[in-house]
Amino acid sequence: MMIRVDFQIIKNKNDDSKVFLPVDYRSGFMSIIKSVTQSESSICYDIYFGHRVVKPYTFAVYFGKNSTIKNEYIFFNGHIQFNFKTNSKGILLWLYNHLYREKKFPLYNLVVEVKNINVIKEKIIENNKIIFKTLSPLLVRSHENPNHYLCPKCENFDGDEKFYEAFKFNIKELLRNLNIEYNEVKFTPIRMKKITIKHMGMIFPAGAGIFQLDGIPEVLNLINQIGLGSRRTQGFGMVEVVK
Repeated sequence: MMIRVDFQIIKNKNDDSKVFLPVDYRSGFMSIIKSVTQSESSICYDIYFGHRVVKPYTFAVYFGKNSTIKNEYIFFNGHIQFNFKTNSKGILLWLYNHLYREKKFPLYNLVVEVKNINVIKEKIIENNKIIFKTLSPLLVRSHENPNHYLCPKCENFDGDEKFYEAFKFNIKELLRNLNIEYNEVKFTPIRMKKITIKHMGMIFPAGAGIFQLDGIPEVLNLINQIGLGSRRTQGFGMVEVVK
């Protein structure tokens, strides 16, 4: 399931100028999710943030078509679309209730206000082959070097030799940590681009675009619900079904 939240930046009525956030903005939304969990369930807060466990969610942020990047900042018209996916009804309910109740949240130098919340129930994947589009960039960490990230063959990049091996290992570890029997997933890029992302003071190579996954429906549905790749809960690897 997915929650789509429309945030609006609070500013003076007569201020028509664009507002801005750092390009390294994801930590701000991570803090909102963390504070929601802490407010709604101290037990789950301790489980998810007091221990090293796999968290069953991912998110993506959209600043609109007219947003621009300049000097390490994203300039936009004040509207933010926040998309959050999870396979946990409990987490979904906490987030919905908290955002609906509290309305306003600090975000770096700004204050955001909830204008609209929609719960979107997605169709169940029943096929063994599905085409996805990234809503947030895909990161795949090397299984040999945790500080190194790999990309598949893209329109502007020939691809890292060990990407598919690292991708397979990533899926295997995700399923193992969630106590799901391992089933192989095949990744085939269709229209991907390599991009660079600044996050938590570091620069990461990432992939964005359209790709195909082959696997059993149980695993494909899980990927659709909680994301794909590394750093999912930090705003990476969120996907949507194309067909």
